[in-house]
Amino acid sequence: MKKGNYITILKYIAYTIGGLILAATVSVYLFLRPLDRTSDTEIYLKPGITRAEIVDRVTEKADPISSISFSILAFVFKLEKAPAGYYKVSKNESTYRFAYNLKHGRETPISFVFNNLRTKEQFAKRAADQLLVDSASLATKLNNPEFCAQYGFSPQTIPAIFIPHTYELYWKTSAEQLIERMKREYDRFWSEERLSKADQLGLSPVEVATLASIVEEESAQQRERPRIAGLYLNRIKIGMPLQADPTVKFALGDFSIRRVLNEHLNYDSNYNTYKYAGLPPGPIRIPSIQAIDAVLNREKHNYIYMCAKEDFSGSHNFAASYEQHLKNAAKYRRALDKRNIK
Repeated sequence: MKKGNYITILKYIAYTIGGLILAATVSVYLFLRPLDRTSDTEIYLKPGITRAEIVDRVTEKADPISSISFSILAFVFKLEKAPAGYYKVSKNESTYRFAYNLKHGRETPISFVFNNLRTKEQFAKRAADQLLVDSASLATKLNNPEFCAQYGFSPQTIPAIFIPHTYELYWKTSAEQLIERMKREYDRFWSEERLSKADQLGLSPVEVATLASIVEEESAQQRERPRIAGLYLNRIKIGMPLQADPTVKFALGDFSIRRVLNEHLNYDSNYNTYKYAGLPPGPIRIPSIQAIDAVLNREKHNYIYMCAKEDFSGSHNFAASYEQHLKNAAKYRRALDKRNIK
């Protein structure tokens, strides 16, 4: 082979290698650079979203070069077919990896958190705030006897299924999937140990949750709750009505009432434990784990009366006799009158 041909071949190889190096450099610069070096990027894809909408949402947070690279990748990966879901890319993750995850539906789990909720409607709203569910639709399901019966509950007892905690869920979780997950967590929560303790009290898990909801409404003082639980269990044992003010407030649909009066006590509702003995039909709030365990580990004593302390500390005075209870109640009434609380 002539010397000139060798030179031509060497030049061709050099140009090819140079081209490959340039292409690789451009690819790295375009596609392996972070989408946003300053912060994480989040994107929520609803069913039916278009590629243009995806590009708009992502590129509004990206720098100009990353916007170009993502637009190219969105076309190459055909992201108009990207599965619905929530996706998160860290500030150090490449644009290519983010687009690849979108294409293959590699969603990012969401920490679904709920606590300190009273009603099913509040739970539905909290779910809608964090997940792709409609609050009105979920609330309707939770008030539907047939839907609740699928999970072994009624609309009155379904609040017991919700165990306040932090759960990893996917954003596109449906209402049915959410309740199915809550039922699995409920079954897991009610371990053999907890079931055994409930059985010793003569209560079902739903009844424990119902009593726990009353105990939690009665006192924000966690140290008091086992004592209050023991008091109510003493009343149940002797057939005495629970006479729990929070159940009256629940029946009236007004937890803002500060002073329960005779006119309130006469309200006819199965939840009014002044008129009807035993536990109400279901929980009056979604009880916390701590409140449930307070019932399961109730304090043993002979108290059957309690009254809020006159210092408004949130604590209670307890009594085993009616005479002592009257004295405690008189002190509290005087404190209410002094503050002109109606």
